[in-house]
Amino acid sequence: MTLLPLPFMLFLLTSLPFSVISQLDERSTLLNLKRSLGDPPSLRLWNNTSSPCDWSEITCVAGNVTGISLRNQTIAATVPTNICDFPNLETLDLSSNRFSGNFPTVLYNCTKLRDLDLSQNNFNGTLPADIDRLSQQLEILDLSSNSFSGEIPPEIGNLKFRTLNLSSNMLIGELPDQLDNLAYETSFLNNTNLCADKPVVKLQDCRKGLRKSRRLPGAIFAIIVVIGALILAVTLVLTFIAIHVYSLGVVLLELVTGREGNNGDEHTNLADWSWRHYQSKKPITEAFDEDIKDASNTEEMTTMFKIGLMCTTHCLVTCLPKEIFYSFMFFANKDLRRQKGLQQRHLWHFYWLVYLVGGQVKG
Repeated sequence: MTLLPLPFMLFLLTSLPFSVISQLDERSTLLNLKRSLGDPPSLRLWNNTSSPCDWSEITCVAGNVTGISLRNQTIAATVPTNICDFPNLETLDLSSNRFSGNFPTVLYNCTKLRDLDLSQNNFNGTLPADIDRLSQQLEILDLSSNSFSGEIPPEIGNLKFRTLNLSSNMLIGELPDQLDNLAYETSFLNNTNLCADKPVVKLQDCRKGLRKSRRLPGAIFAIIVVIGALILAVTLVLTFIAIHVYSLGVVLLELVTGREGNNGDEHTNLADWSWRHYQSKKPITEAFDEDIKDASNTEEMTTMFKIGLMCTTHCLVTCLPKEIFYSFMFFANKDLRRQKGLQQRHLWHFYWLVYLVGGQVKG
């Protein structure tokens, strides 16, 4: 048997294509990845005798692994730490499985990643503040249909996405300004507690929600506010102290209409605008704020509107029409059965004050 000279053997070894060596290394890494995922039966064709570039879940370019698609493989696991041990990995699809845990920060090591799909899994927790450590080449990020919660970190705006999908999670708070544009118009659907400041995307307006909360939506809460103000006004009237109730009327009209006190329309303030609307014989409900108008509280809001009108003419209890007086008596009596503690004591106070001055009500 003739032995080949040592220099010739070295030449043969160094002449092996680099891609062959790379495939051997990446096949070993993929088999380790398979074991980390619990050896799912769907990956039974991953073995030591075939090339990973022939596996349906793997995409190769020039013999290098550039894509891994494990979509809908019924995998229940956390994302393995060696998932980024492929230096040319550009596409990773782990969607429609049962991956769990917090956002997998191990993906920060996939430095060439362009397309990442983690949708329809069981990921939870908040999105990390350093999420911008993901690949700067990332163009597509899909985290939809998981259980991510908390606010969206503004750092995510440092990544320049072509497509971003955070729909159907449990995200809350205000959308970062960098994401509030038409490019992300449908990126945040089905996050009921998420809002936008402008908004351009299809989310509720944060400012409208703030105004709505400040206007105390809900019939009972609004009535309690009115009653509290009337307690003060009626008490002062009964003790013969002059009171200017114009401001009270403006507040009531603001609560009901949602307009600013100095903004009825381009020609008038709110009080004048309200009087014009009332005298036009249009339905009073057309003046109500759409954000708080509801069939269940129309009667209460109508009463508040009429009292606001009278307050802005410096006329309070002593010139209440009898139907408004008795409707307020009815609301106070009705709510006494539902309120407890301090609120109930104030309601009783108001009830008896109105009763005492009942003789002054216009017939």
